[in-house]
Amino acid sequence: MQDPRKMPLGKLPAIGLKDGTIIPDSDNIRTYLERQGHDFDTGLSARDKATSRAFIRMTEEHIYFHQVMDRWGNDANWNIIRVEYFGFLPPILRRIVPSKLRKNLMRTMNGIGLGRFTVQQRLERIEPDLLAITAHLGERPYLFALIHI
Repeated sequence: MQDPRKMPLGKLPAIGLKDGTIIPDSDNIRTYLERQGHDFDTGLSARDKATSRAFIRMTEEHIYFHQVMDRWGNDANWNIIRVEYFGFLPPILRRIVPSKLRKNLMRTMNGIGLGRFTVQQRLERIEPDLLAITAHLGERPYLFALIHI
């Protein structure tokens, strides 16, 4: 199923199980996998687990929306996204559906405030997040992983 509107909760990413169950949203996917015995935080201290959680939230609830604005709000990027995301639709729908979705999404972005910022203002808001990730990463290959070789 490729249409996010048909996903439970209308959310992506999603995973499909062999029994046909679809688990939407990265938090739900992580919870499911952890209940299956997978540990995303093996070897991390309580402090690193807390910091990891904060970085996940920063990424999913802040950086993500800046990326949405770049994909859907920037006309040059939108021309690519429209073709790549909606190229599978029949020609008549390819003209109608993407435009309607973009209009609705941009209304939402405006509603949360991000759509009212200039590109420069958005860059100024996201830069500290990216610097925090860079500083935390340092010379390590991963933000929160203990690599055992």
